[in-house]
Amino acid sequence: TSMREDQKQQAFPDDGHFGISIRDYFAARAMQGMFSNSELTAVVNSHDQFAELSYRMADAMLRAREHDTR
Repeated sequence: TSMREDQKQQAFPDDGHFGISIRDYFAARAMQGMFSNSELTAVVNSHDQFAELSYRMADAMLRAREHDTR
Protein backbone atom coordinates (compact mmCIF):
# COMPACT_ATOMS: atom_id res chain seq x y z
CA THR A 1 0.00 0.00 0.00
CA SER A 2 1.12 3.55 -0.59
CA MET A 3 1.61 6.10 2.18
CA ARG A 4 -1.45 8.02 0.93
CA GLU A 5 -3.58 4.86 1.22
CA ASP A 6 -2.22 4.21 4.73
CA GLN A 7 -3.22 7.73 5.76
CA LYS A 8 -6.82 6.89 4.83
CA GLN A 9 -6.80 3.41 6.35
CA GLN A 10 -8.47 3.18 9.74
CA ALA A 11 -6.59 1.87 12.77
CA PHE A 12 -9.57 0.33 14.59
CA PRO A 13 -12.52 -0.24 12.28
CA ASP A 14 -15.42 -1.99 14.03
CA ASP A 15 -18.73 -3.08 12.51
CA GLY A 16 -19.06 -0.13 10.15
CA HIS A 17 -17.73 2.38 12.67
CA PHE A 18 -14.41 3.83 11.74
CA GLY A 19 -11.54 4.41 14.09
CA ILE A 20 -8.79 6.94 13.73
CA SER A 21 -6.45 6.79 10.77
CA ILE A 22 -3.28 4.76 11.08
CA ARG A 23 -1.32 8.00 10.64
CA ASP A 24 -3.15 9.59 13.58
CA TYR A 25 -2.65 6.44 15.65
CA PHE A 26 1.09 6.41 14.92
CA ALA A 27 1.32 10.13 15.74
CA ALA A 28 -0.52 9.65 19.04
CA ARG A 29 1.77 6.81 20.06
CA ALA A 30 4.85 8.81 19.06
CA MET A 31 3.62 11.76 21.10
CA GLN A 32 2.96 9.51 24.07
CA GLY A 33 6.56 8.32 23.92
CA MET A 34 7.89 11.84 23.54
CA PHE A 35 5.93 13.10 26.56
CA SER A 36 7.44 10.31 28.65
CA ASN A 37 10.96 11.54 27.84
CA SER A 38 11.81 14.31 30.31
CA GLU A 39 14.93 15.29 28.34
CA LEU A 40 12.83 15.91 25.24
CA THR A 41 10.06 17.75 27.07
CA ALA A 42 12.73 20.10 28.43
CA VAL A 43 13.78 21.21 24.93
CA VAL A 44 10.50 21.20 23.00
CA ASN A 45 8.94 24.60 23.50
CA SER A 46 5.30 24.15 22.50
CA HIS A 47 2.48 21.72 21.95
CA ASP A 48 2.63 22.64 18.27
CA GLN A 49 6.20 21.38 18.12
CA PHE A 50 5.20 18.11 19.79
CA ALA A 51 2.38 17.69 17.28
CA GLU A 52 4.67 18.42 14.32
CA LEU A 53 7.32 16.01 15.57
CA SER A 54 4.68 13.36 16.20
CA TYR A 55 3.34 13.55 12.66
CA ARG A 56 6.85 13.55 11.23
CA MET A 57 7.48 10.31 13.12
CA ALA A 58 4.15 8.90 11.95
CA ASP A 59 5.02 9.74 8.34
CA ALA A 60 8.39 8.05 8.76
CA MET A 61 6.65 4.93 10.09
CA LEU A 62 4.29 4.94 7.11
CA ARG A 63 7.24 5.22 4.72
CA ALA A 64 8.91 2.30 6.50
CA ARG A 65 5.76 0.23 5.95
CA GLU A 66 6.05 0.89 2.22
CA HIS A 67 9.50 -0.70 2.19
CA ASP A 68 8.66 -3.67 4.38
CA THR A 69 9.20 -6.76 2.25
CA ARG A 70 7.70 -9.31 4.63
